[in-house]
Amino acid sequence: MNEKDQAENYAHNKQLRVECALGTWMPIETAPKKERVLLWNGTGMYCGHWAKSIETDDEAWIIAEFGNDGDQLLIKATHWMPLPAPPV
Repeated sequence: MNEKDQAENYAHNKQLRVECALGTWMPIETAPKKERVLLWNGTGMYCGHWAKSIETDDEAWIIAEFGNDGDQLLIKATHWMPLPAPPV
């Protein structure tokens, strides 16, 4: 990622964190795919990240990976929000 992309990414993330502080769930299409986020799928809230499924080669939101075979639990999220800052 070059310096211009980093600056744009930083500005975008800063705005997203402001919206998160306001308690705003955003459409999943606007979610960053290079970091963990809070996800909502209509029935529950999860922490997850965007990745390629090891079984199907499809890309999806992964909320859990377990077992020796690397099984993954995927969801179809509808909304997202940045993770809160860690405690100080």
